Amino acid sequence: MKSFIFGFLCAGALFTALHYQFIRTNDDVIVLRKAELGFVNTVVDIRQWSAGDFLKNPDITKKLAAHGIGKIVDEAMALLPKPEGEAAGN
Repeated sequence: MKSFIFGFLCAGALFTALHYQFIRTNDDVIVLRKAELGFVNTVVDIRQWSAGDFLKNPDITKKLAAHGIGKIVDEAMALLPKPEGEAAGN
């Protein structure tokens, strides 16, 4: 009986890992459904991400923006240095 329960729990964990993405922010954990099945980026911790990390991971950035978490992305993007041709006041 114990092995059945263990197997059932393992199957549930695998199903969850294939179908959902868990994004850890400073405030909480956001659970989003994956577009494609797979184990890539199942758990993502963005608490220490810089603006460059958001640029390197556009899928996660788009998901956060689409789900109203754009404030995190905006704060990180504000830290990027301005291009040389852009005026400081803009």
